[in-house]
Amino acid sequence: MLHVEVNGWGPVRMGQAPYPDDWKDFSRNQDTNVKVNGPNANTLVGWPFDPTNPLGTGPLDVCDQSLTNCAYVRLVGTPWEDEPHVRDGTDAVKDAKGCWNSGATGQGGFGRGFFEMHPVDFMARIQRNGARTETLGLIVMCGTSAVDRDFSPPTQPPSPGMTIHFQEIPDDAFTVWQSVSTPSIGDRVTVFPDHIHVHVQVDLIHVGNIYQGKFKAHYTVFWQ
Repeated sequence: MLHVEVNGWGPVRMGQAPYPDDWKDFSRNQDTNVKVNGPNANTLVGWPFDPTNPLGTGPLDVCDQSLTNCAYVRLVGTPWEDEPHVRDGTDAVKDAKGCWNSGATGQGGFGRGFFEMHPVDFMARIQRNGARTETLGLIVMCGTSAVDRDFSPPTQPPSPGMTIHFQEIPDDAFTVWQSVSTPSIGDRVTVFPDHIHVHVQVDLIHVGNIYQGKFKAHYTVFWQ
């Protein structure tokens, strides 16, 4: 999961300062989904690329003609961890951000923010090469809870004799392993003929200070 911020250059923040020569003007108004925040929402804005219709590579299917939930894109920019913005969002979002911003993590007794790309210097829609052959999953837990999730490959076995395989990539920087009651991969993952089942139990622990339970891992499931 990645938070993405695309920089736009306009008078709301930048006054009349010129934007870079290789940027372009794309007029955005209230009827579109990209506009400047603030009172001058109809003002011409400079962008490094058209954020609603970026470049495309190769033949694009119907799903890829515009930026929708099913579009594949290539992003080039600066990845970093932003501060958590704990005052933004709904109450549930604020609670989640506050949980990650408190207690300890795998890198010490301080909180964490969220991963983002900011700014995005280049974006392009890309061609998908056939159907997906693997499933990507993410489990992120903060507090005291248990999670049970099933992950299956998106297709049937491409050929006879193939079996389910998976990869778990824990994020140690966002995990307090002392709080994970399922410490080994054998405790967490059970392999079935057509899917894997992931069970993670996180509890509060006391090691000098009260540490909130935290766990984060990516999962990839595929046939092999």
